[in-house]
Amino acid sequence: MFGTLLFLLYTADLGEIAASLGLSSHFYPDDSQLYTWGPPSTVAQQRRRVERIAEWMRSNRLRVNPEKTDFLWCATRRRCIHLDTGELSVCGALIRPLFAI
Repeated sequence: MFGTLLFLLYTADLGEIAASLGLSSHFYPDDSQLYTWGPPSTVAQQRRRVERIAEWMRSNRLRVNPEKTDFLWCATRRRCIHLDTGELSVCGALIRPLFAI
């Protein structure tokens, strides 16, 4: 019970920060999901948004659990060649992207 309450207190501002960066979000008692979308030409901008969230997490002493974190690219086969296949660094954790075609 206390773990869930502490999680909610720590992440109370996350939804507002995500919205200010143009990210959509869903929150559950012990989980947060952030979403963004755009054409391949905005990949660098999308990564910067995630990095800003990671900065906020670090400043609030929150960490990403790499075992429970997914970074998913959704694209057609034709668009997949334009996507960045490099790992995403979030709070010191390297997250390898998955692809949904």
